[in-house]
Amino acid sequence: MAETHVLASPITFPTPPSVTSYEVIKFYINRSNLTAQSVLVAVRSNTGAVVEKRYEGAEAEAIISSLNTVNLGIKSLQKRILERLVADGVLGAGSVTGTPD
Repeated sequence: MAETHVLASPITFPTPPSVTSYEVIKFYINRSNLTAQSVLVAVRSNTGAVVEKRYEGAEAEAIISSLNTVNLGIKSLQKRILERLVADGVLGAGSVTGTPD
């Protein structure tokens, strides 16, 4: 099972089900234009809703550079992505569970 970000506080709606977790479904690095690099991440909630976040310019360059030198044996790529989305306010607080694929 892939790693999943489990929200500390579920997002509730008047009509169930509540959003309780997210998983990474897309991670795309675009370096085709060296002056406008981008990184696209998409996550899917337990209800099937998809949330996308695009990083561009210097922020994308920093992410790409970091990924090129990081030790993924210590922390998986999916966990790093989910933690970054929480830090950037895209996802609510919670914890990453599951085992890397």
